[in-house]
Amino acid sequence: MTRLLTLLFFCGLSFAQDCSLSISRSTAGASSAFDNRSSGCLDWTLEYTSQGFTALSIQLESAPDANGSPGTWVPFGGSVSVSNPLTNPAQGNSGFSGFFPWVRVNLISVTGTGTVTGLVFGKKPPTAVPSIQAGGSGGLCQNGPQPTAIAPPLGVFASGLTQIIAAVPGKAITVCNLLLAFQTAVNVQLEYGTGTNCGTGTTQLSGVFPNVITFASDAPTLVPVGQAVCANLNQAVVGGGLGVYAAQ
Repeated sequence: MTRLLTLLFFCGLSFAQDCSLSISRSTAGASSAFDNRSSGCLDWTLEYTSQGFTALSIQLESAPDANGSPGTWVPFGGSVSVSNPLTNPAQGNSGFSGFFPWVRVNLISVTGTGTVTGLVFGKKPPTAVPSIQAGGSGGLCQNGPQPTAIAPPLGVFASGLTQIIAAVPGKAITVCNLLLAFQTAVNVQLEYGTGTNCGTGTTQLSGVFPNVITFASDAPTLVPVGQAVCANLNQAVVGGGLGVYAAQ
């Protein structure tokens, strides 16, 4: 009698598939790696059903980029809604959130024999930079204090966080316009925080914008008092830009 474990992965539901990965296994082990560097999928859902196996352990895993290949694999490094790994021998599901360059599923163990098949589906994050606080930001840019122009220096943006607007002590920053350009395509996320390159209290200001050469936004975006603004890139790249902000 054939024993079958059907494994389904969903990177959130959408009208179009932005991410996809298929697997087929008859023993414990990991799937092939999904290259998420240019896809930029951010939200994931793991769902599975099992027939025949009396016990199993399965988890979603992530890895940093290591010169175009996955680095060290670990249990998914972002937020988890239920649990990771999942161990119900009949079925289970769990949600995950966070951007990582490489993603895979690892069927850690099974009891019995059978076949594992599965698919990964996903969607890209929002394409607009959201304001983190409603009300008044547009007026500040148009009618408030004289905006200040800033120009991130042309050079190498490090992989990870790079400050593009310095904090103004005791004041909140409203980013009125922002333009960034890069020599090669890169995934970009705007974040804010304090300390060196927003390293303390780092908070997302936008979703991940995948495969960007030129990034432009004129959506007024308010940053809390005393916080700097940084660009978070998935790899080091030559770039530069110009922005306009007001502090109040």
